[in-house]
Amino acid sequence: MRVALLTDKFSTGGGLEHIYQLCAGMPDIQFGVFGKPGDAQGKFANLENVKVFFSSDKATIEAFEPDLVHYHHLKPLFSLSVPAGRKLFTVHGVHLHRYEFQSGIRSLLGYFARLTLEKILYRRVDHIITVSNEDADYIRDRHGYDSTTIYNGIDFEPIQKLKMSKLELRTDLGLPINKNIYLTVARFDFPKGHETLVRAIAVMKRDGTIGSRQFIFAGDGQLMSAIKVLADDLLVGEYIQFLGTRSDIYRLMRASDVFVLPSLWEGLPITLIEALVTGIPAVASRTYGITTVASEANENVTLFENRDHEDLARVLASNRSYIDCNLDKFRLQSMIDATRKVYLEN
Repeated sequence: MRVALLTDKFSTGGGLEHIYQLCAGMPDIQFGVFGKPGDAQGKFANLENVKVFFSSDKATIEAFEPDLVHYHHLKPLFSLSVPAGRKLFTVHGVHLHRYEFQSGIRSLLGYFARLTLEKILYRRVDHIITVSNEDADYIRDRHGYDSTTIYNGIDFEPIQKLKMSKLELRTDLGLPINKNIYLTVARFDFPKGHETLVRAIAVMKRDGTIGSRQFIFAGDGQLMSAIKVLADDLLVGEYIQFLGTRSDIYRLMRASDVFVLPSLWEGLPITLIEALVTGIPAVASRTYGITTVASEANENVTLFENRDHEDLARVLASNRSYIDCNLDKFRLQSMIDATRKVYLEN
C-alpha cells in the first residue's frame, strides 16, 4: 500500500511528529511525505519506508502513485487540485475556536470566512479523522460531517523507564527541594492561556493561599516577554521560574507535584497525557480536547472554568494526589492501529 501524507511545511512540532509516528509505526506501508522545506526536513531520514518530497503539487503527488492521500493541513488541500483516489483529512485541533476568544466585527468576519472555507475544503475529502471527542462534535454540529475519532498517542516507555526519585531529580535539575512545584509546559502563544495562570497566582497571593507553591514555566514563544512583564506588574515574579525551551520535559514532570494547563483550547493535549503517564495530577481548563483527556483520567485532572483566573486560583489552592488510572487509549500503538484500520477501509 502507498500513502501520501501532506503537510504544510517540515517544521518542528506536534503535527510533523504525528506524521513521523504513523510512518515509523507502519513499516509495511510505503509513505510519501509532501511539504515545503523547514527546520525538520531531515526527520524521516532513518525510515526506509518513507520518501520525502519538498513539494505538494498535484503532478508530484500523482507521480508517487498513492492508493490514498492523507492531508494533515488545510493549506495543501486549499492550494491544489485534489488528485484522484481516496482522500482523508486529520483535524489537528479546530482553528475556528480562536474566534470564540476574540471580539469585534473583524473577528466575526474571520470566523464566518474560516467556517465557509472549511465547509468547502472538507467536501474535497472522503473521510475526516478528529483527535478529540469535542472536535468530532464540533465538526458534526458546524459542518454536518461524521468523523472517526483517533486519540493522539505517545510512547509510554521513555517516561516509565525514569527511575530517579523526585528528590534526586530536583537536586539534579536545580529545582527547590522544599516547594510544591506546579509545572506548565507550553509555548508562549495566545491559545495557551499563560495570562490566566499568572493572574490566578496573583489572586492566590492576594488571598494568602499561595503557600509554598512554586510555578515553573517551560517553553518559549512570542508572548514570553509579555508574560514576564505581567508577572512583574502583578508582583508575582518571585513565584514563577521561566526555564525557556527544554529537552528534559519528562524529568521536569517527574520532579513536579502538579501539572497545570490553562489553554483556551486544544486539539488533544500531548503534554497533559505525558504528565498523567508520569504519575502527577493535573489542573486544566474546561475546554476542547482537555475534557476528552479528563474523561479518561480517573479524576486526576481537575478542571477550572476556562479563562476564569479566580476559579483557577480556587482550584490551585486545594491539594490533590494521583490516583492510578488506565491510559492505554493514549498509547502510540493504539493510535497507529486505529489509523491503519481507517487506511484499509474501502
